[in-house]
Amino acid sequence: MYAEVGIDPTDVFYVEAHGTGTSAGDGEELEAISSVFCKGCSSSTPLLIGSTKSNVGHTEAASGLVSGVKVLLSIQRGRIPGILHFQNPNPHIPSLVDGRLKVIRLH
Repeated sequence: MYAEVGIDPTDVFYVEAHGTGTSAGDGEELEAISSVFCKGCSSSTPLLIGSTKSNVGHTEAASGLVSGVKVLLSIQRGRIPGILHFQNPNPHIPSLVDGRLKVIRLH
């Protein structure tokens, strides 16, 4: 899909994830994201990730729309909101532990 529109996945700097907050779901999702977008990522150049679920909950059928609105507002305002309640990366998700992915946190 990215090749069809001439975008190199390694040029993407932020991904809005589904972010269920479950150890099984998040691990699979983040490792899939890492395998596509993180070729060449490191802790000094991580892929930033976020999810609206910690901020507004799971809005069921509207969750994709809510995520899209968040990304558009982030572009407009030049700032990506952080995730509430994130403390430490799950030690069973390699791409979070080694720093290829970085969760945007509230400060």
